[in-house]
Amino acid sequence: MHLCRMMGLLVFAHTAVAVCAATPEEVLERVNLYRALHGLPKVTLNAALSSACAAHASYIDQNRSADPYTEVSGAPGFTSEGKAVAPEIIFTFSHTGNAAIDFFFSTYGFRGFLLADDFTTAGYGESPGTNGGSAVAVLRVGPVHKPTRIESPKNGTKGQAATKAIQALSEAAGQKGLDIVLYGSTFTSVAEVVSTSITVAGSPVAHTVSVQTTSASNADKKGDIILTPSGPLPVGALVSIVIDYREDGVAKHKEWSFTTSSTGLFNPSEAGTGGTVGGGSSNSNTDTDGDGFPDELENALGTSASDGVSTPTGAAAQKENLTVTKASVGLNFARPLSDKISVDGLLPVPDGFNVDGVKVTADIGGVIRTFTLSSKGASPTGVPESFKLRIKAAGGIVAAQEAKFGIKLSKGDFGAALSDESFSNTSVTAQPVTLPVLVFFNGRLLRADHPLSYNAKSGKSGRAK
Repeated sequence: MHLCRMMGLLVFAHTAVAVCAATPEEVLERVNLYRALHGLPKVTLNAALSSACAAHASYIDQNRSADPYTEVSGAPGFTSEGKAVAPEIIFTFSHTGNAAIDFFFSTYGFRGFLLADDFTTAGYGESPGTNGGSAVAVLRVGPVHKPTRIESPKNGTKGQAATKAIQALSEAAGQKGLDIVLYGSTFTSVAEVVSTSITVAGSPVAHTVSVQTTSASNADKKGDIILTPSGPLPVGALVSIVIDYREDGVAKHKEWSFTTSSTGLFNPSEAGTGGTVGGGSSNSNTDTDGDGFPDELENALGTSASDGVSTPTGAAAQKENLTVTKASVGLNFARPLSDKISVDGLLPVPDGFNVDGVKVTADIGGVIRTFTLSSKGASPTGVPESFKLRIKAAGGIVAAQEAKFGIKLSKGDFGAALSDESFSNTSVTAQPVTLPVLVFFNGRLLRADHPLSYNAKSGKSGRAK
């Protein structure tokens, strides 16, 4: 890693100083780091788009009072390629390189573009500033849709990185723990907190709770729920968050987990750039073609894990959060065909939904099963593996709802599939583990990374709940 990149890693959000010029490849690495921390697939770099972004950055630099989202023929710096890319960019003055990406991510209006599921191809260019003016950075994000909700620590440091560490040198240096935020759905959301919990290895962490009541600039907006631990979070620890609340009068439940780095510093090698979230090296995070469907799930469903066009839906996955209310794993290392898994949660059901004949596929840490449901929402009976979806209907009419589901797998050998989630045949006590649960249902891929505590005796058994 050369000096510019090493220094670039130390440029924090809201910093307006460009350390030195960054290449488009380096900037894309920063973009993909942020996306990986949210479990999103990598974005690819397009050289022609980067050339167009550089041309348009020069145009903005030379026409600072003009509309930055188009180009006018005859104006200084006009190019046809710059005009073509102009409607699909975000830009900033003063920030360049990694500092520009940090600024985009720390700003609510820009952050949504970086984390959009349909942001797949990027270009990047910059202009150094003319006549003493500040530099200009341009990132092509495309005609994407902003996500309406992100469940994550503040400013996005989810996964194998210290909470909000991109803005802090060390958690240990803080008087308080760094903020953990559940972002509101819109700028006008009204949130009312019912209950919250922060736990580390099953032990509660004292914290205060506040709700953002106005839409501020950058990271905070109305409806954000902010949890502030009373002390620094421990390093190298799995932190689990559960929030029950009402948003605009509707009861909601969200939970997620992340792992602080081993030093408390932001560590890109621990964070990873390939979609790692929660489960670390879990195969449930491997998505070779970047289409949003993990390789193991595509292999099970008969689509190509190396072709982004070949997917179970014919399009990239629109990732959504799955609510898991309870899960448990039981492994028997001494007796074959004696393992069991249980998962309960909620699935979104639309108005007028007919469940009869619907197929649902569950991927639980690499244990993948497909079920065909009856008119009562149940898979066939008399087998050791079952799926039940409890849909409420009034007068035979199904209204949109969050329907309870339950998955029960028994009489299986699941240890090998779960080994990459740290369910090992070794003696451990209260070891924090993360169980990835993915459900492909009604054309939607939903995922939860559910925290569990694992106890095991080598050669005998392992239990997690």
